[in-house]
Amino acid sequence: MNRFLNMTIRSILIMYFFCLSGSSLAQVTPYVLGGLNVDVFASHPCDGANNGQLVLTLNSANGGTANYTIIGPTAALVISGPIIVGTPVIFNTDPGSLPAGDYDFIFSDGVNVINTFVPQGGNTLTLQDLTPLTIIDNSSDNTSCISPNGELNLDFTGGSLDLPGGGILNYSITASNGNPSFPITGTYTGTSIVIPGLAGGDYIITVDDSLSVCGIDPLFDPTATIEIEDPVPNTYSILAPFVQDVCEDGDATFTLNASDGSVNYQVVVLPGQTPLTPNIVEPGTGGAINFTVPAFSLTDGVELGVLARSGLCTSILMNNSVTVGIDLNPDIGLAVTPLAATICEGDNGTIQVIGSEVGVNYQLRDDFDDSTIGGPEPGNGGIVSLSAGALTTTTTFNVLALSGVCTPVELTATATITVDLLPDASLGVIAQDDPICENTSTNILVANSENGFSYQLRNDADDSPIGTPVLGDGNTISLSTGNLTASTTFNVLVTNGVCPPIQLTQLATVSVDPEPDLNLAVLANPTSVCEGDFSIVSVQNSEVGVIYELRNGTTVIGAPQGGNTGQLDFNTGTLSANTTFNILATRGACQVQLNNTATVTVNPLPDGTLSSTSPICAGGTSDLTFTASVGTGPFDLVVEGVAYNNVTSGVSFATLTEGVDFTGTTTLTLTSITDLGTTPNCVNTLVSSPTTITVNPLPD
Repeated sequence: MNRFLNMTIRSILIMYFFCLSGSSLAQVTPYVLGGLNVDVFASHPCDGANNGQLVLTLNSANGGTANYTIIGPTAALVISGPIIVGTPVIFNTDPGSLPAGDYDFIFSDGVNVINTFVPQGGNTLTLQDLTPLTIIDNSSDNTSCISPNGELNLDFTGGSLDLPGGGILNYSITASNGNPSFPITGTYTGTSIVIPGLAGGDYIITVDDSLSVCGIDPLFDPTATIEIEDPVPNTYSILAPFVQDVCEDGDATFTLNASDGSVNYQVVVLPGQTPLTPNIVEPGTGGAINFTVPAFSLTDGVELGVLARSGLCTSILMNNSVTVGIDLNPDIGLAVTPLAATICEGDNGTIQVIGSEVGVNYQLRDDFDDSTIGGPEPGNGGIVSLSAGALTTTTTFNVLALSGVCTPVELTATATITVDLLPDASLGVIAQDDPICENTSTNILVANSENGFSYQLRNDADDSPIGTPVLGDGNTISLSTGNLTASTTFNVLVTNGVCPPIQLTQLATVSVDPEPDLNLAVLANPTSVCEGDFSIVSVQNSEVGVIYELRNGTTVIGAPQGGNTGQLDFNTGTLSANTTFNILATRGACQVQLNNTATVTVNPLPDGTLSSTSPICAGGTSDLTFTASVGTGPFDLVVEGVAYNNVTSGVSFATLTEGVDFTGTTTLTLTSITDLGTTPNCVNTLVSSPTTITVNPLPD
């Protein structure tokens, strides 16, 4: 947009006001004929541009309206149209575009006609090409910060001031320093504008030319801003560090490297140069100045600068600034917990800080000696996990909270991680018995078992568990294999419930010997014998590799014999009573009694006494009687070489005649007894007590 647009609009309105008021009649040309009355206001072009303007105002006319024709300095410039009383017509408004030169007019209201081409029509109006408006600046700077004495002294040239009789300029002056006397407005007609007693600052001048489109707009004309300078304090520098961290309850301190004695130095917040609350001002000393900003005046990330203030003069910002970071005092009451309260030996432990604070770092430490573990971890407003590394013993931890320049503090809570030790994998593992017999069991022994650990016996072929776990007690523990049918290798799995189970290094193998056939036939031949005789006990279909032994109960009789797939015969030896024999079969670790047994019936040897009738007379007879003490009879007897068969116990079986068989007193001896009631018939050849027959002689 043309830089004169805004000024043009303002000028038109002002010009219109002046036309009606008659305050600028030199630039308003009246055209009057009878009841037709028209005023023509001229706004001259400026700076060689075709930017002049004309404003037609119909004051009166027949019927309230008229027609106009404007004839310009060029043949092409002819403008026509209607006009109404009281409504100005402006040529041209956005922007003005009439060139300099002579303009003639024809006005007609149907009754009256005004034509400037004829003498009675009035004078031709001339638009003059004016030079641009310029500012003549004779202002002076302020030399006092106590009583400002700066002065604006302004004049103007160009514009309507070049017209005969001079022009009228409307001006407005504003101040950047907040001077309450501004803005100042007025009209310039050739007399200098003088405004004394001014402090330093920028003074901005806007000018509208009432009689031309010339003007001064500070948006486009840098000369429209007049700077009045104050006495300037020396510029010093804030010393490093330029970034400073303080604890939330600590003060910030910094130093200005020098100062002027008559200047006060104020701490301000940048970038707006806002004073602190409370205000911190230090008087200049001619040397360095130290500033202390209390903690309650600080906010995190605030940027502080120093403003040099000298009376009413413009303040000067010193070089450099200090940015303050606020470090929080850590909350020592945060919860500290282990991620897992119990872990296995060698596993990594983790300690958690609950509700961590942003800006605080947390360092894990061994509570025993406060030695650090790993590096610090930053708080995130939630849970912070701190690695304790691989642990081999139960350990209590504490956490040190670090917050910038604040004093490190230890959190009140501690956390303990219990470490369960790994089992000793090198414990001895042996079989209690090896080999064992098929379908029998043994125990696997674990030496020096550890308290708190559970030991599970497993078949090493597929790690299938055998039996139930057994808790260690510091001594040797036994793990039952159960009955085995084949040689088996075992391993032992040990766990404490927390650590992963591990297998003991050593294995134990139990060899299993096949059990002998228990159902082999066992026979006695004969099955019945007399006391003192023997029998033969035989094992049928004996197995190669098996040793067989004849036993009476658990007493071994005779020598063992090896199986040969055939019959084995064992002599029982002399027998004195009924006896049941068994066979012990041994193959390796298998030593079993065959299911079948053999019983031999032992018949006792017969025994008894002879008795006779005694005394007898010579030549008389004596009856013999055998009374059995052992045996059931009947019996065959041999008495003094004489055999007596089928004798029944207690029944007289012979009558001896003294005269035939013996003379005098005779002793009879039983030399053999055969029990016909047993199978076989048992014979006792022992001599029993003799029987004496007393023979009395006949009287003579």
